[in-house]
Amino acid sequence: MFSSIVTNYTFSGKVTYNNSANSPLANVTLKLTSSNSTVEASTNSTGDFQFNNLIPGTYQITLTTTNAWGGVNATDALRTVRVFANLDTFTDLQKKAGDVNNDGSINSTDALLMVRRFAGLISSFSIQDWVFDVPISITITTQNESVNIKALAAGDVDGSLIP
Repeated sequence: MFSSIVTNYTFSGKVTYNNSANSPLANVTLKLTSSNSTVEASTNSTGDFQFNNLIPGTYQITLTTTNAWGGVNATDALRTVRVFANLDTFTDLQKKAGDVNNDGSINSTDALLMVRRFAGLISSFSIQDWVFDVPISITITTQNESVNIKALAAGDVDGSLIP
């Protein structure tokens, strides 16, 4: 008689802010969803998270946080205009954070909205207050997996926030 042994694995990592200090980001909730279940974990004060006892399979990853939004200033708007004018470039995460009107491109409207929010004329953007550089899914096969995730507050393309 044969028995089926399923080994459970760990998925862990660290969430940090995309600034020069790589500041750890606490209070981030991570959800892993598979066809069978959804499990949650949160980052601790050092930005670390860990999921234990995962069975092999593919999991969709989503992240949310209740951390306060901030960091946007005139420098972010200027960098955004420079990217729109092809005088500067953004990383993929900066593009995500910079597209505050959520139209799929970086343009002068994004820069204007950054200035308006910084000046207190608007209180939100069309995108969530936080963006994450995270894979859409992770596949657990025959080993533990680890990933480091970067975050930015929406509009803070220069990473000036110290969370």
